[in-house]
Amino acid sequence: MSSAENIELVEKWRKAVNDRDLEGVVASYAPDAHVWSPRLELVFGPEGIRGRDMIREQQQVFFDTWRDGVVTRHEVFATGDRVVLLGQMGGTHSIPYTVPGGKTYAPTGNDAKAEIAAVFTVRDGLIQENLEYYDYLSLAQKVGLVFP
Repeated sequence: MSSAENIELVEKWRKAVNDRDLEGVVASYAPDAHVWSPRLELVFGPEGIRGRDMIREQQQVFFDTWRDGVVTRHEVFATGDRVVLLGQMGGTHSIPYTVPGGKTYAPTGNDAKAEIAAVFTVRDGLIQENLEYYDYLSLAQKVGLVFP
C-alpha cells in the first residue's frame, strides 16, 4: 500500500473511534495486532495488548470512560508502512474511573484531553501495531485524580 493509502486507513480508524463504531475500530486492526499506551502498560504490563478480542474490550473501556471522547488530528504523515498521527485524545470525565489497584474515582466533569503521538504500522491494509504516546499522569490530573 502507498503512504496515502496507509494514512487513509488511519483516518478510517480515527473516524470509527470518534463515531463510537466499535466493530469499525476492531476491523481496522490485523487479527494479531499489538496496541500499547501508558494506560495499557499500567494495566497489562509493558507489552500492552494483542489481538482483536483485547482491542475490542479495551476500546469499549475508552468509550465507556470518555462518553464524548475523541481523537483529533493536528497532523498526519507517513513513510513506508508507518503512519504518525499527532493530535489530542480524551474527553469529559463523566463516569467513575477505576485505576490499577482497584481505587475508583467519582466523575469530576472535568475536560481531560492529552496531546498524543500515535505511531501505526500498516501491513496488508490493516493496522498491525498502534503505539500511543501521551502523558497519562497529566491526563489523570486534569480529571482530578491523585495518585500516591
